Amino acid sequence: MGGADVASNTSHVVSSESYRSWDNIPSSRRRSSRDIGWSSLLLDLHSGVSSQEIYESIGTADLRIGITLSGKFACDHYNKSRWRINDYAPGSIMLHFTEEPTNYRFPKPDDQFQLALIYLPKGLVEACLDQMRRIGEQSKMPTFSSFVRRDLAIAALGKTLMDTMQGHGGELYASTTAAWMATHILSRYGSHPFQEDERSPGAITDARIERVLDYMSEHYADEITLDQLASEACVSKFHFTRLFKQKVGETPLRILSETRIKAAHTLLLSSESSVSQIARACGFTSTSHFTRAFSERYGATPTALRKASRK
Repeated sequence: MGGADVASNTSHVVSSESYRSWDNIPSSRRRSSRDIGWSSLLLDLHSGVSSQEIYESIGTADLRIGITLSGKFACDHYNKSRWRINDYAPGSIMLHFTEEPTNYRFPKPDDQFQLALIYLPKGLVEACLDQMRRIGEQSKMPTFSSFVRRDLAIAALGKTLMDTMQGHGGELYASTTAAWMATHILSRYGSHPFQEDERSPGAITDARIERVLDYMSEHYADEITLDQLASEACVSKFHFTRLFKQKVGETPLRILSETRIKAAHTLLLSSESSVSQIARACGFTSTSHFTRAFSERYGATPTALRKASRK
């Protein structure tokens, strides 16, 4: 399977079982990326404990990553005929990659902690593993069962995802992050650590760069995914961001955002459309996210810049 085929695979979406999982977790307060429509990953934020009773997780084929964002707490899980106790602190991560449901319990109530659960589609993890596989080598999907480790990179990315979720970052951001997390976890904790592959990851020529930039210019009003951009460049999406930045000096996400902001700037000065209408017309899913990005670029809010230009 080539890089473009892998990137366009429709199995790279979160399973319905993962979406049902938060119903079983006894948290006091919840927030979720399901409200903004990401499909490349699912992020559920759980705060506080509402019960000390044993609960059973819902079995899912997706890779589940638990990230402790704040507070310290203990959580027991039942594995191999006995209860095992794990203590969590900020920066702790839990990896669970088995379709079997697991029993958990919180030994004492705690209203201070925040736990982010991130679900990565099984199809994405399998595609990532295949990209890392050496020629002639048989790949074997690793399994994790409440494997706990401190990983500051994953923890920091979890916090960034929370901030992006509040700002309604698009699917391109979600798919890029999901691909990086899958690669990082498989190479660092999987049974097949990353090795130099004899297969070429591909190269982006100037002509391909132009094609990607043209695609952004023509489709900036649409929802653009990392898969689509990698397909335009004819390289694997697992290498696309790195190769693109080597050529252009910025990530594709940054260039797309700049393209949208420049288009919005033109509309602000040349049309009577409202700020929210311009935000939507330029591919921003949130007016607040658009206003923040625009202000960082031009040093003024869209409304202020429009007023100043008409004096």
